[in-house]
Amino acid sequence: MAAIPAGTTAIAGIDVATLQRSPLSAALPPYARSLLNAVPGASSLLLAWNGRDLLTLAKGDFAAAPSGFAIIGPHLAVSGPAEIVRASRAQLTTGRSGAPDLLGAASVAAPGHAIWIVTAGDAQLPFSGNLAMLARLLRYTRYTTATVQVGQSVTLDTAADCASPASARELEEKLRALVSLLSAMSRRPDLQTVWNSVSIGRHENTVVTHLALSPESFAKALALLAP
Repeated sequence: MAAIPAGTTAIAGIDVATLQRSPLSAALPPYARSLLNAVPGASSLLLAWNGRDLLTLAKGDFAAAPSGFAIIGPHLAVSGPAEIVRASRAQLTTGRSGAPDLLGAASVAAPGHAIWIVTAGDAQLPFSGNLAMLARLLRYTRYTTATVQVGQSVTLDTAADCASPASARELEEKLRALVSLLSAMSRRPDLQTVWNSVSIGRHENTVVTHLALSPESFAKALALLAP
């Protein structure tokens, strides 16, 4: 976390070792499976986005720097555009994260989850299609966390922290409408089942969602996000 530079608006953690051993691994679409195997020797990956550039940090027992990466610390390698890599190196020397607010949210969301994501409300995410519609709802939030836990089933939970109960209520309404629309637009019964399985709730300033699927159904949903 100390290698995350200032200006970061979204971070994601991937427990590569856990996912590779899980029932989900064999069902993943090719693009997701290639991400798991992209850095030989990596036990986990951390992705940091600043609205323009993507920084990838890999943790593992590396005998040498993985292809496309540079070693910047014990068991730590980094990859990305030169400017953000320099910023990451400089941040690491300070011993503290350049995105402390996101780090605070991540410290709560990350433990025990194979995948976790924290985004600031003003994050400009490079998404298109269905994900772009979901990403636009971030403007109602201060930050949002998403976690994935993998076992015999795969559970996805999100929590969107809003500035006020009114903002949370509006976000909940728009999220329900969007999920209903996506379900109605789906021409595949299996994916329609995915959208219909989304549970949405609100607790004061926070809007939460929950989804539990079989590894196979979760993999089909991921296939929709293929770049």
